[in-house]
Amino acid sequence: MKKHEILPAALTVSIFIALFWAGLFFTGRMPFFRDSFLQFYPWQEFASASVRAGEIPLWNPYSMCGTPFLANLQSAVFYPLKALFYIMPYAQAFKTFFFLNMLLGAFFTFALARSYKLSVWAALLASLVFALNGHLSNRLEFMSVFAASVWLPLSVLAFKKFNEEGKTVWFLALAFSLAMQIFAGSAQIFLYTFMLLSLYMLYFAITGKKWLKSSLFLIGAALLALLFSAAQFFPFCEYVFNSTRAAGFNLSDTAGLSLPFSHLAGFIFPDVFGNPAVSSYIQTGKLQYWAAALYCGLLPFIFAFFYGIDRKKPETYFYLASFLFFILYALGPSAPLYSNLYNALPVFRFIRYPATALLGAMLPLAVLSAFGFDALLKTAVRRKTGIVPKLPYLFFAFFIVVLLYILCIFRPSGPGLFALAAQAAWVSLAVAAGFLILFTLYRKKMIARDAFALLLVLLIFTDLFFYGSRNNPLCGESELTGRSKAADIMKTRESGCFRYVIEPETHRFIQRKYFNEGENIEPIPYNSFLWETKNLLFQNLNVKEQVSNANGYDPMRPKISDPLISKMMVTAGNRIADLCNVKYIISYRVFRDEVLKQVGRAGMANIYENTRVIPRAFVPMALELNGPDITARGVFDPEKTLLFNTREIVNVPSVMSGTVEITEYGNRRVRMLVKSDTGCFAVLTDTWYPGWKAFVDFKEAEIYRAYGVFRAVYVKPGLHKVTYSYEPLSFTLGIWVTFVSLISCCFWGGVAWKNRILA
Repeated sequence: MKKHEILPAALTVSIFIALFWAGLFFTGRMPFFRDSFLQFYPWQEFASASVRAGEIPLWNPYSMCGTPFLANLQSAVFYPLKALFYIMPYAQAFKTFFFLNMLLGAFFTFALARSYKLSVWAALLASLVFALNGHLSNRLEFMSVFAASVWLPLSVLAFKKFNEEGKTVWFLALAFSLAMQIFAGSAQIFLYTFMLLSLYMLYFAITGKKWLKSSLFLIGAALLALLFSAAQFFPFCEYVFNSTRAAGFNLSDTAGLSLPFSHLAGFIFPDVFGNPAVSSYIQTGKLQYWAAALYCGLLPFIFAFFYGIDRKKPETYFYLASFLFFILYALGPSAPLYSNLYNALPVFRFIRYPATALLGAMLPLAVLSAFGFDALLKTAVRRKTGIVPKLPYLFFAFFIVVLLYILCIFRPSGPGLFALAAQAAWVSLAVAAGFLILFTLYRKKMIARDAFALLLVLLIFTDLFFYGSRNNPLCGESELTGRSKAADIMKTRESGCFRYVIEPETHRFIQRKYFNEGENIEPIPYNSFLWETKNLLFQNLNVKEQVSNANGYDPMRPKISDPLISKMMVTAGNRIADLCNVKYIISYRVFRDEVLKQVGRAGMANIYENTRVIPRAFVPMALELNGPDITARGVFDPEKTLLFNTREIVNVPSVMSGTVEITEYGNRRVRMLVKSDTGCFAVLTDTWYPGWKAFVDFKEAEIYRAYGVFRAVYVKPGLHKVTYSYEPLSFTLGIWVTFVSLISCCFWGGVAWKNRILA
């Protein structure tokens, strides 16, 4: 790519992206459905509040009795573009963040296409196909996956250029792009990128190029990327082995979201199986809509496979093989590839949802479409005979047959499903007819080459826009960022430490209403989604409100606390909920019970106070060693008995007494005053986790695992100051490794640049 092309290319793709997402960028609306609202929005608000307060958000005290935050890769605290959220309001920061990431992905794809000496028009087409295809545009719901995906084209470009030129800058560019995928929050996209580059390396081996050099380059760049991202990657590795994912998943769990063969039709006809944003959706197994959104434009798909495969350009076969590889992988157990990889390589036991690998098919498809578009521009006029002049007319006849099939035979049933399928068929027919007309005019030399190319690009963009503009439901910014009435009620009544939980039947009710996994999903009532989930403080919405949920949602959960939380049934008489400091219970049902007292209502949410709640910090009366697990006990009073699942003999009185007062409760630090006449264990019902340190009167003390889950320290008779501080070694080591590796590479790059200038 030439230097003078950089600015015009960036401006052009910026215009197309802005037009495609006009409903988001030029209105006061925001995307809100599912994880974008229930996970990434509250997490980002928590991270932003922490950074503005001058604190790195290492620990989240508001979910699951406390859980690592930065160590959860999806938090993406150090991703450079996340700095926007630390200096701007969420809505403005999100739109800018989304635009810049989308621009990067489109620009890198443009540069990759131009590196093959394709025309500017073909490169522009490739950038639009990659940036605006259904699979990537539907990732708006997953901030981490979306941000990581846009670096894939740069990784391929850097790998290609280094093998051609051998320059240090391309080695560093590859390491940087891979590190950005880790910082953006997706180890899965990092793995898929590595797989795609490994296929590229295999291509070099088959074609007789320097494959050994390529393999060493790829492995070295991947290792350097992990060093660059060590500040986030090291804590993540520690969290994985202390989480419910430590043992990996079995094959049926990892393959939960596999792509059925039938859904491959989405490459040709968008939404042929429906769209839950505007109609019902025919679902196979647990497949969700975003995982099966394949549409990349009708014409690009045709260009890729009917004009793009050229035996004079061997690299087209690499892209074709890569496309087929990732399609086979996405099919999961339906094809042998996924099962063999799962059995052969342990890393695949930690990666779920094969359909997410479709990103690895989209970039090859974008590049192949550029190859095809460039070939069409060059050969459409020159060739007078053969199949090329006849193909557009054959396509048009084919789409007429398909249209008649959808309207007269297929006729999918479901609210709005037939109308949506018919609409998609009509649009595809219109695109095919438009291409036929332009092709005929171009062959007869009635329009110039550049005019033909421009009109085709606009036609393809219109096709993508018609499909993509309806996939992500939007709401008003104030609807998204408004406060929760339920949180206000609880905080007004209680200013100290407390937790709440959603009553299990209410949680199941919301799951059935908005996250149905049946064969045919009805249109989702988006109008009530925001209101109900916000007032119920569903999943992670409490994190934004800084209210503690004894449960919560996280793809990774601390292994130590998961059994306790999963068995916590919030009903009258449940002592596990009392022990977890659950003072408030939210339910859509009405309870009549002496223990639960209704104190407010927010929409459908009834808020009950648990009158038997145990304080966040307390002193039990007696100690029991090696007793039955707390979740296996029938009758149990945690205020009277402290459980230690250990054989260690602790020299404590048979009866303990004392009081605990929490004087400071922060994200990474808790301070307490403990007073005892006998000596006692002071229990804090926050999750025990590596990295926490305890200090009694400023001297480090041992942290015991109370009830197998929580933290406790022993204090002698008298008045003592107890401080808990979260100082994980994984983060300290990681931040130093990141710093040293970045400084070293800057020095190395500077020396290489100086030598080049001198040469």
